[in-house]
Amino acid sequence: MTPDCLTIVGWLWRQEKSAIEYTPERANIWARMIDRHLKIPHRFVLMTDQPQAAFDPLIEARPLWDDWREIRNPNWAASKPHCYVRLKAFSDEAKEIFGPRFVSIDLDCVVVGDLGPLFTRSEDFLIYQRGRGAVRDPLNTYNGSMWLMTAGARAQVWTNFQGAPSIAAASAYLGSDQAWMRHVLGPNEKGWTPLDGVWAWTQIRYDARFKKNPPPGARIVFFQGGQKPWNFKADPPPELTCPQCGGPVPIVAPEPWTVTWSQPATTHASSSWIVKNYQ
Repeated sequence: MTPDCLTIVGWLWRQEKSAIEYTPERANIWARMIDRHLKIPHRFVLMTDQPQAAFDPLIEARPLWDDWREIRNPNWAASKPHCYVRLKAFSDEAKEIFGPRFVSIDLDCVVVGDLGPLFTRSEDFLIYQRGRGAVRDPLNTYNGSMWLMTAGARAQVWTNFQGAPSIAAASAYLGSDQAWMRHVLGPNEKGWTPLDGVWAWTQIRYDARFKKNPPPGARIVFFQGGQKPWNFKADPPPELTCPQCGGPVPIVAPEPWTVTWSQPATTHASSSWIVKNYQ
């Protein structure tokens, strides 16, 4: 690993009662998407409780530590991810694994553009910002889907965390590890917004303009919540015409073309750009 090599850090572990299944193959797709859209020197480190799984050669699988892995936020649904185990990424020990500069990226994303401009900024810490455009959410400012840092730059995120008392202290904010980050770091950390090409699917899922294409200038889209990029199906083939009678030929799909989820019916049944890029 050279000093200027950026480490891409992913996380894959099994969590009891989780509503979402993350798998080694989804980690493989994550790495391939990022690799296609990142030209600066980089490597992939996946922290996982399944280090012997069949991972893509791009991925260096490392055993996930147990620190704070089992602790839960009582105000956060048991079916949602409780990610306090990731806080050790802010420790001095993590620098030995990740190197001097790394970015943590969640697996439930779709990469659609060049990531270089996001990761070549010089700040010692950047985190994905909640909100729309340049207007940030004042209470839930940060989103843990992606953060970039110089190793050790915000050591207090790790050293100040004391388990249940710290979770209670951060109870005004949304989530698990991201709520603690917001509490201990305050509201003024720099980061990325849709103006930088970083989007959440929840911001665009009801907008028909983005059924066939992502927002202009988008680089990466995160799928927080129940809808994940691996749930989307390709659009059905176009209607065929019978060469003899000129009438339509019925097409029987081998499986349903839509996805069932607990969202209003106006949600897109399929978005072709998601299927095209998620591979």
